[in-house]
Amino acid sequence: MDLFTLWLFGAWSLYVVLVYPSVAALAAPFSRVLAEGIRFFILAAPAMFLIYGVRSTLRLGPLGPALKAGALVSLAWIAGSAAFGLTLQGLSLSTAKLDLVFWLTTFSVSCLSEEIAFRGTLLRGWLESGRRWAIPVSALCFVFIHVPGWVVRDMFSSPLEWVITPASIFILGLVIGWLYTRYRSIWPGVMLHAANNFAAAVLV
Repeated sequence: MDLFTLWLFGAWSLYVVLVYPSVAALAAPFSRVLAEGIRFFILAAPAMFLIYGVRSTLRLGPLGPALKAGALVSLAWIAGSAAFGLTLQGLSLSTAKLDLVFWLTTFSVSCLSEEIAFRGTLLRGWLESGRRWAIPVSALCFVFIHVPGWVVRDMFSSPLEWVITPASIFILGLVIGWLYTRYRSIWPGVMLHAANNFAAAVLV
C-alpha cells in the first residue's frame, strides 16, 4: 500500500503540473475526455489490474442496501450543499455546466476513478491491516490529491475558499469512508461523490 500511495501522489502531481495544462488547452470536449482517461489510468488502473483485481475492486454482488444508503445520503448531501451555498455563500443555481460530457466524465468516470483509488484501495488496504486511523487518513489523502489541481488552475480567489473547500472535501471523505466500512462496497461512495460533483457544478 505504501508503494501505491507514492505512485498515487507522485504520478498525479507530475501529471497535473507538467501535462494537464497542455491537455486542458486542447479543444473541447476532447480535452475533458482525455483528462478523465488519464485520471483513470493513474488512479484506478493500478488498483484494478495490479492490486486487488477487477472483480474484487468493483464487487458487483447484491447491492440493494448499499445503493439505498448511497441514494439517501446523496440526496441529503445535495440538500445540505444547496442550503449552505445558497444562503451562507451567496451562490446561485446554474445548469450551464451540465452538458453530455459532464455526465460522462465529471459525474461518472471521475467519481469511479477516485473511489477505486481512495476507498477501494487505500482505505481497504489500511482497514485490512487493522489501522484504526484508516478513515480520517484516507479522507486527508483525498483532500491532498486535489491540492495540485487547485494551485495549477488558480481556483480560489479568497483565503476563505482555501478553508471551506478542503474542509468540505475532508467531511465528504469521512462520510464516504464510513459508507465503505459499513457496506464494504465502493458504490455508495461513488453515488455520494457524484452527488457532490453535481452540487459543485450547479452551485456557482
